[in-house]
Amino acid sequence: MEYFNQSKLSQRNMERFVVIFFSLYNINLCIGVIRQGWDAWIPSYMLLSVLTAWMVFVSRYKTFYVRATITTLLIQLSIILYATNMSDLHTAIPTFMVLTVLVALYGSTKLLWLTLISLFFIIFYHGVIANTFQPASKETLLNLLPQSGNILCLELILYVWIRKRNQNNEEMYKVIDALIDAEQSKDDFLANVSHEIRTPVNTICGMSEMALREHDMNKLREEVFGIRDAGHNLMSLVSDILDFAQLQQGKMDLEEEAYNITSTINDIINTAIARKGDKPVELIVDCNADIPSGLLGDEKKIRRVIMNLVDNAIKFTNEGGILIDINFRKEVYGINLCVSVKDTGIGMS
Repeated sequence: MEYFNQSKLSQRNMERFVVIFFSLYNINLCIGVIRQGWDAWIPSYMLLSVLTAWMVFVSRYKTFYVRATITTLLIQLSIILYATNMSDLHTAIPTFMVLTVLVALYGSTKLLWLTLISLFFIIFYHGVIANTFQPASKETLLNLLPQSGNILCLELILYVWIRKRNQNNEEMYKVIDALIDAEQSKDDFLANVSHEIRTPVNTICGMSEMALREHDMNKLREEVFGIRDAGHNLMSLVSDILDFAQLQQGKMDLEEEAYNITSTINDIINTAIARKGDKPVELIVDCNADIPSGLLGDEKKIRRVIMNLVDNAIKFTNEGGILIDINFRKEVYGINLCVSVKDTGIGMS
């Protein structure tokens, strides 16, 4: 799908931005580390993590999520290495916050949890292993608490933002899928209608040419009847198109008029007999005798719906029979007409 390709392109652009930013930021940290005279293996590892991130990105290793996870781990290892070698914790907190926001750009709450694990490990290292939290330095602890609170607030805000964005994306994709399905339905409908319209138009054109050259009045009369029937078929197709357009707009105007269902079915059967031609197909009507003779409803649309069902049955039934069952269901306000069309054709898959 087009929107799926666009989504993959967006992911690729985001990957590129994260890797570029991580590279520049890590190189900047390396310069600071070298100037402070740290062990040579520390900047070497940090540069190696940048190189690895680029290799994973350029090679398109496996899936987007796998690449994002690898890059996130490289980022977290770099920040852990940097933070654990700092003399105190509060100087490493700004760097940690920047790289946490960078990881959040991937839009994964699971990756965000990795940054929280890194934070707890760094605090544990400074508080227990390195013992940089001196109880005597009350000012240091007072400065550290708000910064730690800021990090936790940042993690929470990023978590909520990612969840909300993912929900919005999911809703957007559902809307896009619905629009694509609607577009496909419209295309299929127009393709079918174009094919169906061509038949009566060809009939009208052909029989008109024959009528213009015909001198026998009986044959001329038959050809005029053929033109009339083709015109009725064409009018029915145009009505179907108008109904489809109304349904697409979410509205359908129904007329309420008195009609006789027996008369309607007789007209449908006469038309169906003419349309099936020489096919060895038997048309059977089972009409409940208790149906009231006078009904209220949109007779034209009821006729078209039944005719479309019968037409479809004729089209896909080469031999056998077509059963039109007319029944009703009692309701408080009167009755509901129940119509079913069964055939011995190939069926639907």
